[in-house]
Amino acid sequence: MKFLLLFALALFAINTVASPVNCEGAPKEAVTELPSPLNEWALVFCSPSGHAIAPIDGHIWLAPNGKPFLFQAAALTNAPILEAPHSAYYQSVVHRKLEGKQKYGTNMMLAKAGLPEDQSLHPWQLDVQSNKGILYNLFFYEKKGAVEYVLGCINRCNSSVLIKSRSLEQLSKELNK
Repeated sequence: MKFLLLFALALFAINTVASPVNCEGAPKEAVTELPSPLNEWALVFCSPSGHAIAPIDGHIWLAPNGKPFLFQAAALTNAPILEAPHSAYYQSVVHRKLEGKQKYGTNMMLAKAGLPEDQSLHPWQLDVQSNKGILYNLFFYEKKGAVEYVLGCINRCNSSVLIKSRSLEQLSKELNK
């Protein structure tokens, strides 16, 4: 069972060097590359369900239910297969490192979610707008060059999801305990 789970997770993990995946033929206005340093942790993945923001380098993002998670441009959940692979894409991207009061407040969002307060985390904010009207505010919580958590807010945090970022190696160790 553990082998099957690891195999399935490997299929969902993107093992690349921050280059967009399967995005040949995307519209000119489509954002297919993320700005630095976010491109060290995430990339744009183009699939039959449209574009998505996904983890890189053999990492996987796990939703609270333990399932792999991607931020899809097509729909908030369970995107249907679309007629064309590039019919849902990201059209704008803005990012910034959060400092001072913004850093403190953003780190406290994790404490409100039940995690221990950790002001040593360095949050980065990525705002992406899809051509389908979905606005994601993604918060990458970095520590020592690796992302610990990704908090995804939908449409100015009307709803959100806290994602655990794990390497496949970390996940393998956790499953073999």
